[in-house]
Amino acid sequence: MINSPRDWFLVAIFYIVAANILIKAGNYNDVELTFLNYTSLDFKLAKKTMINIRQATQQDFSRVLELINELALFEKEPDAVEISIEDLIRNGTGNNPLFTCFVGEYQGNIEGMALCYPRFSTWKGVTIHLEDLIVTQKMRGVGLGKALYNEVLKHALKKGARRVEWVVLDWNTHAIDFYKNTGATVFDEWRVVQMDHGSLTAYIDKQ
Repeated sequence: MINSPRDWFLVAIFYIVAANILIKAGNYNDVELTFLNYTSLDFKLAKKTMINIRQATQQDFSRVLELINELALFEKEPDAVEISIEDLIRNGTGNNPLFTCFVGEYQGNIEGMALCYPRFSTWKGVTIHLEDLIVTQKMRGVGLGKALYNEVLKHALKKGARRVEWVVLDWNTHAIDFYKNTGATVFDEWRVVQMDHGSLTAYIDKQ
């Protein structure tokens, strides 16, 4: 009996392989070709049903922090993460959270996350900043990243945002191409400017 998305996934794989064997052997008819088309569709649907996007709860933040550290490693900044689980809980829960975090589950396990928060543009008004979007390396390519990305954009529309903004490293060409293909604009002429806590303190102390 088929009781879960995983079962549908395995059934779809079986029938796709079987149908391809029939085609290669020349032993097929229109019904079998039609069935192949349907099983290919079932395969995609089964894969999609394994993905679940939801807002993070307090219990999820330990896994969220693991993903944040994985992203820092991917971005070649392995020692840059200073926040703790307590920071995430304190700032991401309660009546007035500073950010919204979505987690992406695949077969019930959290394998990705996206964190965003509101900003205000003097040109556009309310905007949403996408701070991080990460899918653990072993699960890339199953559609989790796009599902999380779409959820952030839907969230922005619900909040009345006039724009969504984020930054991307210039060497991450795969991500850049993906963003452009969705209609986003990448501004090469703008530079990201930051002042960390140490620089901030040192500067103010001199004033």
